[in-house]
Amino acid sequence: MLHKKLRLIGYLRTGGTILNVEEQKQKIEEYCSEHEHKIVRYSGVDEGQPGLGLHDALEGLKDYDGIIAIDLNRFVKHHEDRLVDLRPMIQKMLHERKALIAINEQFETQTALGQHTALDLLQEWSDRESTRMPPIHEHSDMSNY
Repeated sequence: MLHKKLRLIGYLRTGGTILNVEEQKQKIEEYCSEHEHKIVRYSGVDEGQPGLGLHDALEGLKDYDGIIAIDLNRFVKHHEDRLVDLRPMIQKMLHERKALIAINEQFETQTALGQHTALDLLQEWSDRESTRMPPIHEHSDMSNY
């Protein structure tokens, strides 16, 4: 099986995880060593402003093959924003043939299985979003219907 060695940007964010920066780096480096990928640099570690580090990592995709993080939650500020925040990013990565790797979810967009997982996640999030009912207002005026 042909496996492309990727040049990756490590994305670190401490919010919402028990792992500190060094523990995240260690996990990322172990994954890359096991899969023969190379970390070329880490994005700016957030100091309460996760968007800045992610913007830096996304800008780096011009020169490198992808981004790696310990999990998909590193890419969103709030778990409930996964659909809104991740859908365009995953679609962009798939379209541009860039790697998005989330170690804990075993998510890698450069593999057939990873692409299938990405599409399944997008569909699952869309299905979940479409089943939410809008709130019913008790005092709405239905006399015009």
